[in-house]
Amino acid sequence: MASLLVSAVFGVIGVWGCPNASWLHWTILGFLLLGSAFGFVALWFARWSKPKSYTEIANQPYVNCDVSLDGYRYLACTFTNVTFVYDGGDAGGFDGGCRFGGTLGFKTGDPKLGQMLGFLKELRIVRPELVTIVTPKRSR
Repeated sequence: MASLLVSAVFGVIGVWGCPNASWLHWTILGFLLLGSAFGFVALWFARWSKPKSYTEIANQPYVNCDVSLDGYRYLACTFTNVTFVYDGGDAGGFDGGCRFGGTLGFKTGDPKLGQMLGFLKELRIVRPELVTIVTPKRSR
C-alpha cells in the first residue's frame, strides 16, 4: 500500500512537475490526518464499541455449588467449595474484593480451554481432581 502511494505521488510529480514546498507539506499533513482518523476509527470498533454483555453480581455468597462464568462479573462475592463453569462466552471475571476459600474446581466445555487445563494438570500445576473437562453439546 505504501509503495502504491509513493508511486502515485512520484507519478503526479512527473506529469505536473515538481510542486512548490507548501503543496508538499499540505499533502503530507493530509495523509497523516487521514491515517490518524483511520487508526482511531479502527481502535474504536476493536475495543470501545462492543457493549459489555455480562451481568454484574455483587456481595453474594456461593457455597457448595456450580458458578457460571459466562455472562457474569462478580463484585465482592465469596466463593467457598465451588466449581466454576465456563463454556466460551463473554466473562466479566472477578474484582479485587472477591474472596475464595475451600476447594475450588473448574468445568469447561470450551475445547481450547480444556486443552490448556489438561496441559496444566499434566504439569501438576493444577490438581487433577479440581478440573473437569465437559464435552460441549453440538448444535445440529
